[in-house]
Amino acid sequence: MSEPTAEDQADSLVAREGLGRALFDSSPDCIKIISLDGVLEAMNVNGQHCLEIDDINAFCGNHWSTMWPPQERAKVVAAIADARTNRIGRFTAFCPTAKGTPK
Repeated sequence: MSEPTAEDQADSLVAREGLGRALFDSSPDCIKIISLDGVLEAMNVNGQHCLEIDDINAFCGNHWSTMWPPQERAKVVAAIADARTNRIGRFTAFCPTAKGTPK
């Protein structure tokens, strides 16, 4: 069997990324990808629907804590700090959707 070519490897990567995105978007849960710096990098489509977000680009690239009311942000920042040190960060907080619906 011959070694895969660069083109074969690129095709494989595209296929894996497509499958990963399909799995990400098929979850009924609100899934976010947040950097260890706390920046929102992506959110699945069901999460966007749940949070009533029409344009995710308005949120991606911003610190995740800015999506929360000011009185809840310390909890968010603490959970990110836990993740940065390989601990599980958990919290319960009130946060309205992008359109103001209480959640």
